[in-house]
Amino acid sequence: MGRTAGQRLGVPTRRSTEDVGKWEQQKDKFNLVVTEEMKAAWKRCEDKVNWIIKDCTKRNRCFRDREFDLEEDRDICLYGLEVDQKLDPLDVLRVTDIFRDHGSTGIRLFKEGATAEDLVQGELADCWILSALATVCTASRDYNWIEKEICVKHDVEIGVYGFIFYRDCGWVDIVVDDLLFVHSTQYENLPDEEKKRFRKDKRQYNQMARSGSKALYFASSRTEGEVWVPLIEKAFAKLYGDYSAINYGHTWDAVENLTGGVSNSFHLHDVLSKDTFWEDELSKMVNTAIIDRVFSCDIREIEGGEVQGLRTNHAYSVIKAIGHVATGKRFVKMRNPWGKDGEWNGPWSDGSIEWTSNWPSLEMGEEVRIQPEDLEHTFGNDGQFIMEYEDFMSTWTNVDRTRLFNDEWVYSSHWLNVATRPEFAAWSPGDVSFSIIVAKKTPAVIVLSRLDDRGFQELSGCYSWSLDFVVYREGPETYEVGRSTHERLWSRSVNVELDLEEGTYIVHVRLDRRHRDGDEADQDGYRRNQDRRNNEPLDGSSHAGNVYYTNQLKRKIEALDGSFYPDDVKRKRFITSLSYTKEVALRRNQWDRRKLEKKWAAAIASRSLASNFDYSSHQEMIPITYDFLAGRDLRKIQTEILNAERERANSSPVHLGAPQLDELTGERVDRRTKIFNGDGFICDHCGNEVGGPFWHCSVCVEFDICSKCKDKGLESHGGGTPHALWFIQNEEIAKALEQHMYGEGTGTHPEDREVIIGLRVYTYKEAKPEIHGSLRQGSLVRLAFKKNGHAKTGLGMNGA
Repeated sequence: MGRTAGQRLGVPTRRSTEDVGKWEQQKDKFNLVVTEEMKAAWKRCEDKVNWIIKDCTKRNRCFRDREFDLEEDRDICLYGLEVDQKLDPLDVLRVTDIFRDHGSTGIRLFKEGATAEDLVQGELADCWILSALATVCTASRDYNWIEKEICVKHDVEIGVYGFIFYRDCGWVDIVVDDLLFVHSTQYENLPDEEKKRFRKDKRQYNQMARSGSKALYFASSRTEGEVWVPLIEKAFAKLYGDYSAINYGHTWDAVENLTGGVSNSFHLHDVLSKDTFWEDELSKMVNTAIIDRVFSCDIREIEGGEVQGLRTNHAYSVIKAIGHVATGKRFVKMRNPWGKDGEWNGPWSDGSIEWTSNWPSLEMGEEVRIQPEDLEHTFGNDGQFIMEYEDFMSTWTNVDRTRLFNDEWVYSSHWLNVATRPEFAAWSPGDVSFSIIVAKKTPAVIVLSRLDDRGFQELSGCYSWSLDFVVYREGPETYEVGRSTHERLWSRSVNVELDLEEGTYIVHVRLDRRHRDGDEADQDGYRRNQDRRNNEPLDGSSHAGNVYYTNQLKRKIEALDGSFYPDDVKRKRFITSLSYTKEVALRRNQWDRRKLEKKWAAAIASRSLASNFDYSSHQEMIPITYDFLAGRDLRKIQTEILNAERERANSSPVHLGAPQLDELTGERVDRRTKIFNGDGFICDHCGNEVGGPFWHCSVCVEFDICSKCKDKGLESHGGGTPHALWFIQNEEIAKALEQHMYGEGTGTHPEDREVIIGLRVYTYKEAKPEIHGSLRQGSLVRLAFKKNGHAKTGLGMNGA
């Protein structure tokens, strides 16, 4: 049976009233073989490149990427919504012009494979990407992962290059042309004094200033005529919208982009046993086709910016762990992605006295000298260096480890848009949970992630988010089986590795947040501390029953309002909301309209991963792909959509004429007797005040419908998307709704308190992991009070 237009658009199917708050996993994110899903993306990319080669050959043209044209759309490709004045390349050239001396036959994507030695950082602060490339290149050097898996297909003469990257929950294909930014302007733009330096010889100027790797403004390859480094950097820039978007980042995120793996970042001084870490972790970096794990590291920023030659707050690659058999010494080979400078100058640095010293052999009475070739090392200012293991452990602050998967593994994912509680609410779980069903005993890796918003951070609300979770076994004897490892705050994902028996497991999630604006650090620290203080049981006044608005908590909020959020801060945060109009954002921020439209489209496309995404709120900003339209004209497509809406309108509405169950407590209530006038709430269909009990969508930010319109079956919206309706039956719940959705006195827009998170579960194939998600509907504290009659129940969920 064919899918409806709504299903093809990704619109969730209709759910019964009993399932309000529960969201089913999207079928295209269920039980995906890790390697097969990658192969499908590889094939998509290959087909696109083949078509471009055929089309360009027919037209006798080189490929020019309409979506990422560095020459015609310079600022759009270079900058985000805010212009970075530090980035100012003076011209754009094709690869075949930059390396004209090599000729098209002498230009190669790879000349001797992708190696860490090739990488030279340019004007961007994207060492996190180059470090990741160096790490993956080295870990897979006998197989060459970058060349064989990430770089899909290319044609030097046509100027087209295809790549694939992993993002959020799947592999995406990126195709770019060969236009690249260069340092030097055209000869004709030079002042006369500059022309005299080149004897007014244009050829000499082009040869010296506009040719070869040295001419490139951003990253380049140390091998002349080899172009994989600047082009894969350009593909990353296109993936995230512009070059500015890939300034600064974490190496482990880029390793995940390149491998589809799962990362942890941890403090080295947290390692319990150095010997175990050497044996079970570093020594298992294997150089085979089956990559097991990769590492990188950094030093926390300090005054002076350097520790024995090593740059702080800068990502370095761990290339290999090497044990010297004769002496028993342990070494770690490292690399700075800059390709020069920033090398270790301590013991065992290039040319240090340790290399000319004799060392006791494990065989009694003998001494040996350790040679560089024993450690697969050569001296030189090339960014590579050797550290003894003890120095490695005492010098670096953090190590990033990425776990990789082969074709024995499958994964499922489920994404939800989560509306969190307002500021000063208790820091606790209860906003969202997931259930995992596994068919057989299996090792598992459970990953909780935020949406990757690197490409549209300006539109992602005013908060940074931190995540953690606890996993329970469902059943008569519920017990905890694991929790996410806590390594570093504010990372994009957290995970845990477990062995799971057949059965169902519940994952409860806890969310923490802070304002992105660094100027509010002191206020933010107070705010987060207040959240934790609100975990404490409320005093006796809460026993009166009004658990939404205890006088004590309301006084705290009112006392902090105003002084905590000056007008300019309120305005700034309000603009970050996606639902705020583009016109206001433009007027107040002077953002480029075309850039804003592209960022908005990218943001909404990413948000649509959530199974409860509300399409109706962003209909005009959702990008429609050519693949969706394909060979059908608009009349046929619109006919399908109208038929889908007609089917939904004909479905049976929920009747209010009989007593129903309370959504939270399960107690029977006669909603016909719950009368109040609903002051301040407007029906989104008829435009009148609701005039009594009404319905509110728990997913959409601002959708209310009166009971009359609901009885007429008018609660659906464009595309057939169902609303998850919650019955607002009295003044108490209406006030709670106002506080939950608008956060009285907090100065934030509702969508600022929304975050899209996804759960990924990796298991062996036979386990077939299945995921379901549940969102909070109303207050869990109310349930605890009504069932237990005291304030403490439900407020002690934080654990250790």
